[in-house]
Amino acid sequence: MRTRSVHTFGLERAVMVITIDSAGGVRRVARLTPGRILTDPGAVWTAELPADHPPPMPGWRLRVAPILAACPES
Repeated sequence: MRTRSVHTFGLERAVMVITIDSAGGVRRVARLTPGRILTDPGAVWTAELPADHPPPMPGWRLRVAPILAACPES
């Protein structure tokens, strides 16, 4: 999702949130429990995974899927 922040209000389970810079680099990996907010002003994208998924490491590069790459800038 093209955003710099994410919240977990209304969720019943924790999620892993990954913030990504404009070059596809992993900036931050955090486990968010329900009712929390994560903001990363330097991020361009955020991704959410199940909380028990093996996390990518900061410094890794991720490739944005073509369908997401077509999202308009905002």
